[in-house]
Amino acid sequence: MSWLVPQRVHRPEILDDPATAWELRERSHRDIVISNRWLGGDRALAGGLRVMLSGGTSPVSVLDLGAGLGAASHVVRDVAAAAGVEARCIAVDLHEALAKVAAAREGLGVCASALALPFGDGAVDVTICALLLHHFDEDTCLAVLREAIRVSRRGVVVADLQRTRLAEVGLWLASFPLGFHPVSRHDGMLSVRRAFTAAELHGLMTRAGGRAVHVTKRVGFRLVGTCGTGRVPVAPSPA
Repeated sequence: MSWLVPQRVHRPEILDDPATAWELRERSHRDIVISNRWLGGDRALAGGLRVMLSGGTSPVSVLDLGAGLGAASHVVRDVAAAAGVEARCIAVDLHEALAKVAAAREGLGVCASALALPFGDGAVDVTICALLLHHFDEDTCLAVLREAIRVSRRGVVVADLQRTRLAEVGLWLASFPLGFHPVSRHDGMLSVRRAFTAAELHGLMTRAGGRAVHVTKRVGFRLVGTCGTGRVPVAPSPA
């Protein structure tokens, strides 16, 4: 590693604490929604979804792991509409209150761990992991990805942060005009330090059993990774 790309750290974020008050949790998740809208997260997720939904049948079921407030549903539905298919979203979150909020937006919510999903093999078409994987150590990342691959018929989309000091500085600077809560600023900068390089994310998805793994860098220091499951053909990722 270099000064520009430091070693990955594993310190927990404030929102990782189950005892964090709901008001603070909800506020920070709203800051995450703003960050995704303005700093590239939604565009990264949309790019990965276009690969997975291209040529698919309608309706398509999309499982959203670590759904938070369920804001990814609008990205899913916009991409699906452009692909000419109807999308049905299923929100999964370990926090019961978040799962209920996400369910109101996505249509169906499940309170469950990403490590033990209550779905059968190939039960959904696509699983998305948006800003989820960086919360885990390497072994847990692999376990989450294996579960995502197991329950998915077509494939998995991972949208996460790129670990670089430039991203950390950029997030800190952007957090003030965007009006982030101090906890959101703290957790956001720590999230960058817990995140991945493109090579690391590619390696994780490959080791977890993903087929035709493809990882790209996106605007806003974002990474998007896609992989198939081998159950059905998937359109090749764009260069």
